[in-house]
Amino acid sequence: MIEFILAVGVGALLCLAFVYLRQHNKNNKLKADESPCPFHNIQKYSLFTPHHFKVERDEDSIQLMKDNSFGILLTWKGSELHTSHVPFLMDETNPNSLKLHFHLAKQNPHCKALEEFAKSPTANGWNCKIIFVGPHFYISPKWFLGGLEGQKKKVPTWNFTTVHAHCDSCQVYNSHDEKNKIVSDLTVFNEDWLMEHFRNPVKELDDYKYDFSKTDEKYTEQMLKAIVGFTLNVKELKGKFKLSQNLSKEERISIIDGLNRQGYDLAIDAGVHMNRTINE
Repeated sequence: MIEFILAVGVGALLCLAFVYLRQHNKNNKLKADESPCPFHNIQKYSLFTPHHFKVERDEDSIQLMKDNSFGILLTWKGSELHTSHVPFLMDETNPNSLKLHFHLAKQNPHCKALEEFAKSPTANGWNCKIIFVGPHFYISPKWFLGGLEGQKKKVPTWNFTTVHAHCDSCQVYNSHDEKNKIVSDLTVFNEDWLMEHFRNPVKELDDYKYDFSKTDEKYTEQMLKAIVGFTLNVKELKGKFKLSQNLSKEERISIIDGLNRQGYDLAIDAGVHMNRTINE
């Protein structure tokens, strides 16, 4: 009889414990779902891209990345998100892969997140992507065809170009030689770009390339100790060029004329990209 009572009592306690744990887990789930952080337990990411704005050719996305190599690096896991603004160096030496080299200040907490991502990117929940932004500009209804009457059925918009690079693996570099190569190669790339695009150089001041290798060795060593080098492997490119492709050729030409009249580099560059969509 005593054994029966004990068995019933233990069973009742187990039932109560099960109910408590179930309710406790349910409450915790509700609290998690109510988290104010929009990246909490994120399962997927996307870039809304109507079909007429989608970049079909990876070479077009890659060219935008080369021309606008200062990107926004995002690394996240659950509710933990790290963001850094970074100059990248593209590496296309292997035709079967696209890699991006860069460095961060060692004190930047983003380094630790990337080191975790590098250990086991597919298993530990970390995600990584880079956003590159190309030419963009406000589009005024006054640039559309039809004059004042036509403007009554037009609204302002913003044309832009962007590429999202989704990365699936990472390498970390801490040695002097590895970091020195990343900084040196990045400097050469940007010095070459500067010489090619500088519009009003002063010959005696600007008509030469800065040579990183000529920097004082002790100073270079000191600077390299303060950074960490990285290489990200790009798994997928998603490009979106919103350049009024949903409008007629005549309407787009009218908008391009409006952009060119602004005399502003960013507006002119946006017009150049729009013109390419007309000629394709």
